[in-house]
Amino acid sequence: MKSTRGSPVKPIFIILALLTPYLLLAGSLVRVEVLVVESSNGTSIVYGTPRTITIEYVHSVEKGKIVEILEARDGCIRLESLIWQGYGAGMPSSLHDIKGDLESHEGLYEARIGRCLGRSIIVNLDYMIQGGMMVNGLHFTSGVYSLRLCEKTLLEMLLDKVDEVLSGIFIRSRLKIALLGGLC
Repeated sequence: MKSTRGSPVKPIFIILALLTPYLLLAGSLVRVEVLVVESSNGTSIVYGTPRTITIEYVHSVEKGKIVEILEARDGCIRLESLIWQGYGAGMPSSLHDIKGDLESHEGLYEARIGRCLGRSIIVNLDYMIQGGMMVNGLHFTSGVYSLRLCEKTLLEMLLDKVDEVLSGIFIRSRLKIALLGGLC
């Protein structure tokens, strides 16, 4: 004898089918700030904000290590702090040159800057001595990169993540870019 009760799976599919258009509409209306890291060959990665960017290199004259810590948030890429080994050419010449908090530890100086650099910057690692950049645990050691803040919808971010998983990092689907009108 057959059961008269329906399968509980069917109502779930019906509810999802009814909600999907509303979720897509909401996802296409809600905008969020993102950081786009694009290489000179046109490949890119999109990150949600806030996001920390660390740039390291050796100073061309003083030969000391420099670390710049930037943060992308609230419509601005900010130089949050600068870490360096001593004073000299192209570096602060004294404590009086620093506007902000300054700490010294283990032969390094760290200045808390907190200055807005704008909504976009260019980082050219090829002209840096032992240059490197790290974003979200991903290391970049050569090349020229555009870092820019823009807004994307939640739906665009979801499509970016699906595309990243399916196509691999730094390989963008030309169809998706054409359908969405490019990056930001």
